[in-house]
Amino acid sequence: CQSLRNLIIMRLIYRLLPIILGLIALGACTRPTDAEVTDPNSALPPETAEPLTEPTPTLAQTTDSEELPDEITSKIETMLLAETGDTLLQLGRYSRETWTDGCLGLGGPAEGCLFALTEGWQVEMIDTTTGESYFYRTDLSGNSIRRSTLNHNFPPSVRDRVFQTVVSNGWANNEDLVVTTAEPQMWDGCYGIPPADGVCPEVGIMGWRAVVSDGSQSWVYHTDNRGDEIHLKE
Repeated sequence: CQSLRNLIIMRLIYRLLPIILGLIALGACTRPTDAEVTDPNSALPPETAEPLTEPTPTLAQTTDSEELPDEITSKIETMLLAETGDTLLQLGRYSRETWTDGCLGLGGPAEGCLFALTEGWQVEMIDTTTGESYFYRTDLSGNSIRRSTLNHNFPPSVRDRVFQTVVSNGWANNEDLVVTTAEPQMWDGCYGIPPADGVCPEVGIMGWRAVVSDGSQSWVYHTDNRGDEIHLKE
């Protein structure tokens, strides 16, 4: 019986051996090569060196403009409402300025003013009912506030830039220049100077129309509120 069992086992082995060898050979043929093995990171796009770029300049980097403190706005509104009564006011133009003295350049003939440059603000308040503008000058903290009664309120910072433009063109000397008139304006995208094609962006830009003279000739300039844009009206 033992011999018969061994004989049967041997025959089964001989019959199955070709099948086993065939399976082994088939597995060897289908095994992926090293080139076919996928790197788990290969699906990711290749990293490329990004070009170095300068940061996009913000307004604060482009100009030295600052936001008017709410506290100063509130103080001016309170002062103006005490004069005009109950009316709706709107904040208009404002700019950082350097005043010539402690009276913010608005001292009277008999008034003793501290002879020192004073940092502060020029602020416009608009009566939305009448459209009338009221200009105020303040120190930097808003502890000193005066209403301007000048014939025009062209910001000194913008005036200086306009004078510099005239001088750089060789048209006059700085000490000879004066602002004869200046009016607040709401410009379109062309600052009131139509281009050849007559197309201007329909935007509202707060600015000024100023007439500058050296006594013998005059120039008309259209500017924005800070003097970043200065255009000669020919």
